[in-house]
Amino acid sequence: MNHVVILILGLAAGAAYALIALGLVLTFRGSGVINFAHGAFAMFGAYTFIQIRDSGKLVFPFVPFSIQIGDDASLIVSILYTLLVGLLMGLLSYFLIFRPLRAAPMLANVVASVGLLLSLQATAVLQFGSNNTSTAPVFPTESLSVGSYVVPSDRFFLTGLAIVVAVVLTFIYRFTRFGLATRAAAGNERGAIILGYNPFRLAAVNWALASALACGAGIVLVPISGVDAITMTLLVVPALGAALIGRLTSFPITAIAGLLIGAAQSGILDVQTFDWYPEFAKTGASQGLPFLVIIAVLVISGRRLPARGFSSARLPISRAASPSARRITTVVGPIVLLILLFTLSSGLQLALLNTMVISIIMLSIVVLTGFVGQISLAQAALAGTAGFGLSRFADQLGIPFPLSPILAVLLATAVGVLVGLPALRVRGVQLAVVTLAGGIAVQEFLFKNSSFTGGLLGSKIPNPGLFGLDLGVRAPGEFPRPAFGVFLIIVLVLLCIGVTNLRLGITGLRFLSLRANEAAAASVGINVAATKLVAFGIASALAAIGGVMIGYLQTTLSFGSFDIFVGLTWLALAYMGGITSVSGALVGGVLAGGGILSTVLDNAFGFGRYVQIVAGIGLILTAVLNQDGISGGMSITRDQVRARLAKRRQPDASPAMAGRNVDVTP
Repeated sequence: MNHVVILILGLAAGAAYALIALGLVLTFRGSGVINFAHGAFAMFGAYTFIQIRDSGKLVFPFVPFSIQIGDDASLIVSILYTLLVGLLMGLLSYFLIFRPLRAAPMLANVVASVGLLLSLQATAVLQFGSNNTSTAPVFPTESLSVGSYVVPSDRFFLTGLAIVVAVVLTFIYRFTRFGLATRAAAGNERGAIILGYNPFRLAAVNWALASALACGAGIVLVPISGVDAITMTLLVVPALGAALIGRLTSFPITAIAGLLIGAAQSGILDVQTFDWYPEFAKTGASQGLPFLVIIAVLVISGRRLPARGFSSARLPISRAASPSARRITTVVGPIVLLILLFTLSSGLQLALLNTMVISIIMLSIVVLTGFVGQISLAQAALAGTAGFGLSRFADQLGIPFPLSPILAVLLATAVGVLVGLPALRVRGVQLAVVTLAGGIAVQEFLFKNSSFTGGLLGSKIPNPGLFGLDLGVRAPGEFPRPAFGVFLIIVLVLLCIGVTNLRLGITGLRFLSLRANEAAAASVGINVAATKLVAFGIASALAAIGGVMIGYLQTTLSFGSFDIFVGLTWLALAYMGGITSVSGALVGGVLAGGGILSTVLDNAFGFGRYVQIVAGIGLILTAVLNQDGISGGMSITRDQVRARLAKRRQPDASPAMAGRNVDVTP
């Protein structure tokens, strides 16, 4: 087939990228937020369109139920209702989540958008299932001749739609009162208020329009590729690449970039059919293109990208562990874990092991995000790199324990330091974009690649053993084995002690200085670049140890073990638990799906299928109401109670002095 025709076929995905990217530009210009849930908006819009068009069901945003109004609906009615749902979804998102966070630090806005993504994706799975669904075409699909080849006409309609929307938005934001007011508020919010504009109303309108655009992207794409709760949600990554090429300001450049990314991905698929193309690189190559685009844009022009001023409101407090807390970590905690390990039923023992393993990964998030303020969405990718690396070293190469897990941890740590290199150029939400795209690229190119992993059969992990002692989790007729539990307790306790001492030491103080103010840290002699890379290295090593322990616990790994949504859920639970403390990591592990709390609730109430939606909603509520998390909130409450009790114990000297006569006569 003609290569030009292949590129034209990719314009369908490119048009969807363009529409979603235009919405990202709208939300950024209106409120300064990069909405990681924008692809989930498109996914929910696609499901809404299918439900009303094919089944006559009215779907509502954020709630897993629908109303039957008939057997089906016309195309026009279906489009209008879906766009209306999009408008409502944008307004609710802004007024309930992002307006309350307007004075919050950037970290809160990022994690809130991640929580919104998780909530929408989990709601869609509960309501619509996880299978791919499609519907009849929206645009005409008659074939058009391109030289001696034919292509569906809908590609040209989709391309034209993306260009027209970009032109209309450009006109609105350059020549209308609303557009000029939005631009004024983006440049100087206080100045816009003085001129009589309401920046909150402007932001709400921009959010509504952006959400409607995302739903429109879902409408036009679903007849071509179908929709499921995962694939369309992740379209936010190539859309972010297009929006960044447009510097989050230019609608025409953003639209053209989205179209070109879609065409280029189609071209990569074409190149893969050539005989010379290596077999190992056929999986995930096209999905890796947005990551390369994002890296190129941010590394080249990251410091020149526009920024909306987030408040200097305090970040979650990072408290040094008290002596009593350290005693609990080193003495009381291990004793309690050992008692539980040998007294719980096998099902709850397995849940306890899951809690401990996930707590280790939470420690990596505490170090990187809690101590240093660097937002990484790629911790699952690093854990997976170590897990699959362990399988290759131990199972395929026959390298014994403990050398095989050490090599796996070193491999993932090296990858983590490479992931951290963009942090020398960008930070904050831009770093979150890079790590999200990088995590997806690793998932698609490595974890789903049978040349590197076990494919559908999974990657086997041999049991660890030392000096003839079997430390594995599984043996004939015994699962889980207490020996593995004791091994895991030792690892977890040592890592908790290590992270606690890290926070108390000079390196921890450097981390906190960077989190507070990089420029001020540099002014007192701290090497910012080296400190960031050290932080990424330590956090990557912790995530890698967690990935190794997941491998030993599951004994067979698949790419689903380290899915991008698993990693986002880990971030959500770490933030809910308290992202700045070791105790917060432990609380996050308790809250995790498959952990001790969710297992107890699942056994009692069938809670398991709601873990992700609860994590998403909990992350949003934590970001809006209690940024210190559960552990941090408890510490603050404890300190307040102690202060009040101490104040009551202090003697009041004034009554005694009031009744005493003092003779001042010489």
